[in-house]
Amino acid sequence: MSKTVKVLSIVVAGVLLLAVVAAVAVSALFDPNDYKDEITSQVKTHTGRTVTLDGDLSLSFFPWLGVESGKVTVGNAPGFGDEPFATLDRVDVYVRLMPLLSKRVEARTVVLEGLRLNLMRNNAGQTNWADLLAERASAPASPAQGTVPSVSVAGLELRDSSVSWRDDQSKVNYLVDKISLDTGALALGQPLDLKAAMSVEKGLPGYTADLKLEGTVNPDLEKSVYEVDDLKLEYLLKDAKQQAELASGALTAKLKADLNQSLYAIDGLKLDYHFKDAKGTETASGALTGKVTADVGHASYAIDDVKLQGKVPLPIAGAQPTDINAGFVASDSADAN
Repeated sequence: MSKTVKVLSIVVAGVLLLAVVAAVAVSALFDPNDYKDEITSQVKTHTGRTVTLDGDLSLSFFPWLGVESGKVTVGNAPGFGDEPFATLDRVDVYVRLMPLLSKRVEARTVVLEGLRLNLMRNNAGQTNWADLLAERASAPASPAQGTVPSVSVAGLELRDSSVSWRDDQSKVNYLVDKISLDTGALALGQPLDLKAAMSVEKGLPGYTADLKLEGTVNPDLEKSVYEVDDLKLEYLLKDAKQQAELASGALTAKLKADLNQSLYAIDGLKLDYHFKDAKGTETASGALTGKVTADVGHASYAIDDVKLQGKVPLPIAGAQPTDINAGFVASDSADAN
């Protein structure tokens, strides 16, 4: 028995050694940068967009099959100017090699750095991403072949990123900068923990805002029901030059969305606020609590158990903040029409 185990150990060690040698050989003989033109050509064929790979591509084969890229630039849709649709400074994607043989995809944390996404809508109401969605919708469905592989991802990290939105119809321009995102494990139908931070640099006349968000998303894919537990949104409102803090606080709640029924609810809502003057002295603080439900399909909305406690700043010049300790219930649905 011990002899058999010894022989098997030697065989396994030999197989692993051959795999390592093969990986080293492939790494030495195969340069993914030789295929840049082919990659960009395929993207152009399937999306109509021009893609530029400025940095070097690097591959690893054992024990992780992975790719790292340098800067990637995706061209804009026709008619939206020369500004790129998106740029990305770096992306790292790695999957374990051995589970692939069993049709299992086990990826480590996917890292995206320096994403710059420029979203636009022109005067005709056309967006610069509609063509990408149309291309995907028109693609013929491929027939099912065998068992769908199991996919799990250790997480997603988004660093030093931004999203801009320019709407030529409404003449608004927003910039959300300094975006970071960290998620827990990504697995189909499983709860997802997430933390995010960002800064709204443009779009709030005379103000900027720093936001921090965390919560747990619980999806029920069969019923198309999504819940967000322990939602917490912290905010810090500053002046346009980001020199004076004007307001701060946090919003906590539990969200539920039933997409099939078009039903939405915000339960356990609590909004804490603190206002300051230009000198940094707190002028008012308090909390708003309540519950909001919306039946979009029937255009029916309800606000229940609303309570407002604390000192509320009045927007009238020269007026002093007023203490309020009150509550009201608006349980009757309001018809949107």
